[in-house]
Amino acid sequence: MSKIREVIKINSGYTSYVDLNQEFFYYNEEQNLGRMERYMPIKAHRLAFEKITNALNPKDRRCYFLSGSYGTGKSHLCLMLGNYFAKQSNSLEMETFFKNYEISQKKVLLKPEETLDEKPASSLIASRKEGKFLVAICRYGLKLEFEGVVLRAIEEALEKQGAAIEMDTHYKEAVRRLDEWEKQKTEKPFFKNFDIELKQKHTDWTFAKLKKRLRKGDETAFNTFNQAFKVVTDNDFSFSKDNLPDILTDILTHDSFKKNYKGIVIIYDEFGDALDENSVVLSRFQEFAQYCANSGMKGLPVIFLGTGHKTFPKHGHVGEAVYFSKLADRVTEIPLQTEGMEDIIAAIVQQKKDTVPWKNEVEPNSDIFAQFPVECKRLGIFNWLPAPKLKNDIIQNIYPMHPLATYSLLQMARELGSDNRSVFKFFSPEFEEDEDTWKNVQKHSYPWFIEHNEIVQNSRLKLLTTDVLFDYFQDSITEGKRTILDRIRSSIANYEATLRSLKSYVIANKEKGIFDEVDEKVYQILKCILVNEIVSNKQYPIINVKENIQFALNAVTDGEKQEIENRLDFLCKKAILFKNDQQVYEFRRSDIQDIGQMVIEFKQDPENKPENIKQKFFEYMRLEKDELFLEAKD
Repeated sequence: MSKIREVIKINSGYTSYVDLNQEFFYYNEEQNLGRMERYMPIKAHRLAFEKITNALNPKDRRCYFLSGSYGTGKSHLCLMLGNYFAKQSNSLEMETFFKNYEISQKKVLLKPEETLDEKPASSLIASRKEGKFLVAICRYGLKLEFEGVVLRAIEEALEKQGAAIEMDTHYKEAVRRLDEWEKQKTEKPFFKNFDIELKQKHTDWTFAKLKKRLRKGDETAFNTFNQAFKVVTDNDFSFSKDNLPDILTDILTHDSFKKNYKGIVIIYDEFGDALDENSVVLSRFQEFAQYCANSGMKGLPVIFLGTGHKTFPKHGHVGEAVYFSKLADRVTEIPLQTEGMEDIIAAIVQQKKDTVPWKNEVEPNSDIFAQFPVECKRLGIFNWLPAPKLKNDIIQNIYPMHPLATYSLLQMARELGSDNRSVFKFFSPEFEEDEDTWKNVQKHSYPWFIEHNEIVQNSRLKLLTTDVLFDYFQDSITEGKRTILDRIRSSIANYEATLRSLKSYVIANKEKGIFDEVDEKVYQILKCILVNEIVSNKQYPIINVKENIQFALNAVTDGEKQEIENRLDFLCKKAILFKNDQQVYEFRRSDIQDIGQMVIEFKQDPENKPENIKQKFFEYMRLEKDELFLEAKD
């Protein structure tokens, strides 16, 4: 029999993580163009893209926060937006991008007389036919405060753009520093030491003369200032983060800048992490956000775009809620939804339908696909998709994913995901020189599954079900390991209590020879129940009734369904699982003291076994006086 990999091709366009500091065209034009060519904007991305381009409106707030779970494509979208602002819409990269944009919009299935509730690509093209913005890509991990990161990004962007502009902002910043020292001359030694340095080593200069020439952009004066500054402070001269608004104003009003640029766009990927690590002073960021809002009213605009894995108010620390509530009036949050992620997955995964294994093994067994849309409708999953798109994009084009596994993956990536466990990581191996050779394949991921499983098992198609997702996210499914929702934490704790109960049963009954009742299918059932609880919410509850558990594990035949039902009955009979009045299966509660379980665990601990059982017995069961001597009888 053939392996599933023989009928699947994984494309590299979306698969790897986007590093803006390595792949934006400033740093690598070839990689940037490749990303632009392969990018297919899903609906959630198109809506976010449209909202952020509103920053071109003079009355817009121009400070955005793009939120979304790991693997929703935030970095991909930032790369596209960076190109949109940095290049005219008729450039090669943008023509390719908008061609894909139009193709994606045309794929939207509309009812008769229904119109697309999006701006057409032509409207976005018209807005960027002329000029360019200076796009500054912030580097997360510099161990600098927000202002320092932004200034470093702007300096680097100017340098990467050729820096034909000799920005006199450095001269103005030098004057600001000297003015600051002069105001503090009675409190700090910098002014006095700087004046002494000029008199001893730069006799042609006085403090007043140096300031005057710096204001005129004199390069010799700036070189003199630099030399004296380093001696006095033991550091090279750089912008002061306290002067960010003034520095931005200097740049925006500079004649050479106005001649070459239409404004500044600052993109800070992983900005949420900077908020969590206290690298952002919220009061100063509030002033910066207000500066962005005011910047386009009379002069050139400054646009800020940050990203995070949580909603904006959930970042930061306890006690900062008051600042975030104030910032909410100045920051426009755009949440990236999972709707449309199926389009990205379908772009990554491609079936090789012209191969012999597909024709001989997949097609003859594909009747199972016809049953899935009915079950998806019953559960309410993917209800935003028309029936034809559900069948084509979710069921067929992402083979061998079971549809409930696909839905669960999107939810688990949001609730339990990380940089190393996301939708992209799940589907993507690392590629060697060509796309057919993989390396570092994550265990229990999609590539791992198709490499290790044959197309047909037990006379039908082998599908990736939700119990495999459990194994993939297992490191995250650990009580107390991550900041997760209370309901999920409780489910994980109850699952672990149930698992302990099951293991105790196996150990206690091993010598009796009946432990074979607990097979791999039992553990798959427990994993499936936990996944259903994790991905459930008020809008789309995946209730753990028998039918949903059977569907999750792809039990199709009567025999397969009976196998699951028998094991559920067994688990309930042994008080490992419980079935409530609504026929919903529930885990053992982790917060209940189980006396029987405590006795079993006490007996299993070798430290509790006495060396002299008879002596220990008489310690607890002392004989009465008349029992000490008993008449021995034959």
